[in-house]
Amino acid sequence: MQACLAGESAGLIDADPQATASGWALARARTKGAETPPPVAAAHDAPTLQRAIKDAKADGLAWLFIDTPAGVSELPATAASSADLVLIPCVPSVFNMDALASTVKLVRSVQRPAYFLVNRGRSKGINDECALGLTSAYGLPAVNTHITHRLPIADAETNGLALVELAAKDPSILRGKHEFRALWQWLRKYRARA
Repeated sequence: MQACLAGESAGLIDADPQATASGWALARARTKGAETPPPVAAAHDAPTLQRAIKDAKADGLAWLFIDTPAGVSELPATAASSADLVLIPCVPSVFNMDALASTVKLVRSVQRPAYFLVNRGRSKGINDECALGLTSAYGLPAVNTHITHRLPIADAETNGLALVELAAKDPSILRGKHEFRALWQWLRKYRARA
């Protein structure tokens, strides 16, 4: 959503069987006053995902984001092999961090650039420690900004909105908006260097 708010064309492919992104788009369509969402295409098998990527490229989208299921299967492999950049979200917990070995192996096998992204983190110190631990354990860099776990994110999603669209002045929302803007700026800078 941040790309759309910045005036850039963007699309989302929902390749996760949980269909969270598709559900978000449906909720957004029902929300009064919400701007048109970025297009969301559902793709729950590799051939459909490949077609959706091809269609998005033909549409000339500036940004295409693919939401894949956790773990290693044909869908994440297809998405990773087509990606300019793979972001590997990680919750700062020992079990989540230990489960990433197969994902790192997949990303290395398709030879795509990849970064860890601490998601649903807690304090800055814990998030930084998690990012450092991931880089040390797996040899991949981490994005230098993190997304902290915030209840307003779930509240926004329920209504088909993104946290960055909420008008409330709640400190948690304001800090969350800052985090998402920082991630967006990181992505733009990464693309400019690539």
